[in-house]
Amino acid sequence: LTQGGGLSTDGDPNMCLTVTSPNTIRLHSKPEPRTFTYDHVADMDVSQEAVFSSVAKNIVESCMNGYNGTIFAYGQTGSGKTFTMLGPSESDNFTHNMRGVIPRSFEYLFFLINREVEKSDKKSFLCKCSFIEIYNEQIFDLLDSASASLFLRENIKKGVFVDGAVEKIVTSAVEAYQVLSMGWRNRRVASTSMNRESSRSHAVFTVTLESKETVNEIVNT
Repeated sequence: LTQGGGLSTDGDPNMCLTVTSPNTIRLHSKPEPRTFTYDHVADMDVSQEAVFSSVAKNIVESCMNGYNGTIFAYGQTGSGKTFTMLGPSESDNFTHNMRGVIPRSFEYLFFLINREVEKSDKKSFLCKCSFIEIYNEQIFDLLDSASASLFLRENIKKGVFVDGAVEKIVTSAVEAYQVLSMGWRNRRVASTSMNRESSRSHAVFTVTLESKETVNEIVNT
């Protein structure tokens, strides 16, 4: 969406939607226009870096402070979810300037981790990644293409989790890219072989971060 501009309906030169501020859009509906307010409205020509800064940066910082965070892309097929979260769909190179929210989150996360480690050699971090797909109410492990359907479990310590999902330990953004690439390739293969449709399957990439700090021989986790 371009601020001051809008989207055109098929065959109709009149604008049906305009961005009136960084937080509002106006739908030129009949009989009366309607205005909708959001936390943030991104322009059509917004950069991937700007999307990351407005959507994900604070969430990554909160995760470093011990909070759970979720970045959820929702929309109809072809609306740009994959491009926003990963980058161009035909590419699994997550280092180019069109890379999406997830690769940029890796980079920022490990920037924050390295900064904390440099401040104190008594602090250490363990980062683990898992990648699953939910299709037809079944859960598949994209990091283990040979595995059978997985199940949700729940316990007091871990909360709700996917039992048996592979967790890869990563120590850098580059290693996290590799895990993401492997899972994404497996998803493409499975989508072809099982005739899965993108509108019916949902991919979930999870990063689990554990920290440990030793102060006066007392270990805090």
